[in-house]
Amino acid sequence: MGFSKERWVACLPYSGSWEDPGCELRGHFVGHYLSALSYLVMGTGDAAAGERLELMVSELAKIHKIMLGLLDAHVMGGSAQALTMVTAMADYFHARTSK
Repeated sequence: MGFSKERWVACLPYSGSWEDPGCELRGHFVGHYLSALSYLVMGTGDAAAGERLELMVSELAKIHKIMLGLLDAHVMGGSAQALTMVTAMADYFHARTSK
């Protein structure tokens, strides 16, 4: 089995299908999985599902913090490199979600 960070974060085995780097459904899957975990926690109070949900949200929050920090580095600190990096990240996420 190959490595997939998204599947690792979700504590799931790597299937080699939806999570392949060439597959455009990876983000799509993560959104559905977050919703499914949320419904599971709400409906059953399953502690393990709640822990997995919090882990995934925590990992996604790290991406948000990195991008915000890069934007601050550019706006307040004048870093041209930070602008290049945050723009590249935003372009990547836009391309992944707009297909």
